[in-house]
Formats: sequence, C-alpha cells, structure tokens
Amino acid sequence: NTSISAALTVATTGTFGGSVTINSNAPLTLNGTDPLISFQNSGTNHWQVGLENSQSDRFVFYDNNASTYQLILESTSGDATFAGNVNVQQYININSTQAQYAYIDFGSNGNYGWQIGKGPSSGGITTGEAFYIYNFNDDLDTVALEISETNDATFTNVPVVGTMAAGNDTTRAASTAFVTAAVTAG
Repeated sequence: NTSISAALTVATTGTFGGSVTINSNAPLTLNGTDPLISFQNSGTNHWQVGLENSQSDRFVFYDNNASTYQLILESTSGDATFAGNVNVQQYININSTQAQYAYIDFGSNGNYGWQIGKGPSSGGITTGEAFYIYNFNDDLDTVALEISETNDATFTNVPVVGTMAAGNDTTRAASTAFVTAAVTAG
C-alpha cells in the first residue's frame, strides 16, 4: 500500500495494481480535450464514460462492444439521447408550471409525428390546462383531441362510430345509421 497525502498528477499513463481511494471531499479531476474513463477487460475497452469537449461539452456513455453511444447528455440543450428503450418500473412524472406545456413527442428522424400532453393555463393550443393529442403529420398541425379540465372531449373531426348490431341496448356510441334504423323499426 502506498499513501500519498499531496496532490498526485499523472502526466501520461498511470497503472494501479489495486484499489484507488480518495479520502476527502476533493473531486477526481480529469483534464483534457475529451477526458474519458475507460472500463477494460484484459486490456480491451468495453465502456467509456466522460466529457466530449469537441462535441459541445456533452457527457457520454459509449459502448465499445456495440460501437455506439448508449447515452448522450447534451450540455447546451439539456437533452438526453438513449440508444435503446427506456424502461420505467412504475410511472413517469412530467412536471410543469401552470404556464407551461408538459408533453411527450412521438416522431422519427428528428421530425414530430404526434404529441400528447397538458396545455398551459393560457395562450396555448388548448383551452386552459386541457389534455391533448396533437397531430404534426402531413402538415395537419392540429389538436386531434382535447379533454378539458371538466372532462369534456372535443375532437377536431367528427368521430367515426361503428354500426351496432340490431337490438344492442348498451351505452356505447352508435352511428346515425344504427339510430335511424332503430327508430324506423320502432
């Protein structure tokens, strides 16, 4: 065991045969253009974690086995990009103030397709803090469905309702054709 009580600077490469312990509140500092920590097995990099200053100071988790970034945290926008699925055990909580939107975008290749969320208290695409489904596809750019704070649903287009079977007296929606036929039949 070797104990060093002063600052230790390794200019190029340092190899430690055992554990390295930092017994203070001082941070471990890595300095360089793109300082990364490499996790190896038998001298082969398997994962790298660190800062990519050459890419706008983003923080990355790089999988050398798959030759891909598994997670990128952008410093300029705060965005997080995951290479695969994000699995959540119980629920996702998206917080916003009353004056802000809270939403999830669904799209591909950087293009929006659909958006679901909560509108701001005023000045938004919905009436108050309504829940909405927004369609960005094919230049529609419209709220397809809005559910108000009082649970009233408003559709952009008239919903298509299937024709129920004769004699069906459930509380499901019925088409005009069904109602007309039922009234005519008496």
